[in-house]
Amino acid sequence: DMVQRRASDEKTLRQAGFAIEAANRAARLTQQLLAFSRTQRLDLKPVNINELLSGMADLLERTIGAEAQIEMRLSPSAPWAQADANQLELAVLNLAINARDAMPDGGVITISSSLESEGDSNDGGAGGPSAVISVHDTGTGIPAELIEKVFDPFFTTKPVGKGTGLGLSQVYGIARQSGGTVRLQSCVGEGSTVSIWLPLIVAPEDVGSESAAVGETMRPGTRGRVLVGEDDPGVRRILVVC
Repeated sequence: DMVQRRASDEKTLRQAGFAIEAANRAARLTQQLLAFSRTQRLDLKPVNINELLSGMADLLERTIGAEAQIEMRLSPSAPWAQADANQLELAVLNLAINARDAMPDGGVITISSSLESEGDSNDGGAGGPSAVISVHDTGTGIPAELIEKVFDPFFTTKPVGKGTGLGLSQVYGIARQSGGTVRLQSCVGEGSTVSIWLPLIVAPEDVGSESAAVGETMRPGTRGRVLVGEDDPGVRRILVVC
């Protein structure tokens, strides 16, 4: 990143770009492996599922592009769940990308939230009321004999070089670490639906007041100071360079 900011010749910039791309790929692979093995530390907090999905709208549109249409169908009950918001966003993004790839000729990706009164503990979920995020595509679907394998690590139906086979296994790991599970329904020629089931929680009473307080203090254009804490003088000097 430092080289890209300081270099001026095209060759150096191109090589720095290759290095950053390789590092990012390695980081993503490591995160996926940790998520699948369920040893990644999640920061579990109350999450408003509808707000999380609404906040992802721009990211999803930029990532998916014009190849597919995205529709949001959010539950009027506004379910809450205990989850790591960043990791849950990553799981939804993975499912949306898989949905896009399953529709080579384009189609519709429907992302929805719902509140289900009864979960099923037989598939590893907690049972009881659940907040559910579902991603449905109108793609090619998955053959019945492959459905049981899709959550296995490194299993993929994509061409060589097009996928690591860790996307769905990562989603599965994130859901299980959050106390939930993942379910898949698919029919060849009709598309697939992947649902993340998370234990439902009661909406915290103080969330609204906290949000209002933050909104009052963080105004656009406000000037202030940022405290940088770093014990390495060299790194510290780099961090504070404008």
